[in-house]
Amino acid sequence: MKPGKVILQVVFAILLSGCFQTQTVAPITAAENIRKTADGRIFVSGDAAIFEILPDGQGAYQAEAITQQDPQNRCAYYAGLAELNGWLFYVCTRFKAFSVGDLKFGNAGSLMAYSLQSGEVVMVADLSGFLIANGLDALPDDNAILMADEDIFGKGGVSRFNISFASGVPVVTEMQQHWIGPAQKVYAANGVRVVDGNVFLTDIGFLKKLPLDAQGNPQHAQILYRGATVLDDLAPYCDGVLVADFV
Repeated sequence: MKPGKVILQVVFAILLSGCFQTQTVAPITAAENIRKTADGRIFVSGDAAIFEILPDGQGAYQAEAITQQDPQNRCAYYAGLAELNGWLFYVCTRFKAFSVGDLKFGNAGSLMAYSLQSGEVVMVADLSGFLIANGLDALPDDNAILMADEDIFGKGGVSRFNISFASGVPVVTEMQQHWIGPAQKVYAANGVRVVDGNVFLTDIGFLKKLPLDAQGNPQHAQILYRGATVLDDLAPYCDGVLVADFV
């Protein structure tokens, strides 16, 4: 869910300090998602770009943009971060060609990828039939990316993109729209994370868990928490899950 366009302070409570002491690192407009990669690099999605948090050589940190806006096809904002096979995947959201018939956008944006080795940026897939493409995570064993569709009309869920890296860049071989959706009792997913064969996600005021069966298919959602609020991104921590409360 996109916050208002105000300057938010990015606070890394656990990723940088390993405990609950906090340190203000860098101001980022409408900071949305955070991802620590396997090699320890830290990235944040924001209003204007995807940023990497880097030391400035003087004991502090700076946010360095790793993406640039295309003047002809600008992103409304950036969302979702997931690492797969040496690439950082993210969402460039656009909100164009809204259809009253199915209450979806014909162009909700693009799934993009940034090479963690070369810095190359590629477009992976156009997003059609989404309302608000949001949180991302990966199924590494299946070379798949999961993407939340935060449909406020209750027709959302989590879609799955199967990815091939045979050409040297990520290419979608199959997309399953709403791989998780109303059939699994999920309606407006926002954050999504895969942990130990289970998919955890936020669904408006609910935190839900969906076990994957032996074939990797999602089962019905189990409610872990509910509240009169709107839950946003989430992250596994110890034996639980940390959840951002947007309200």
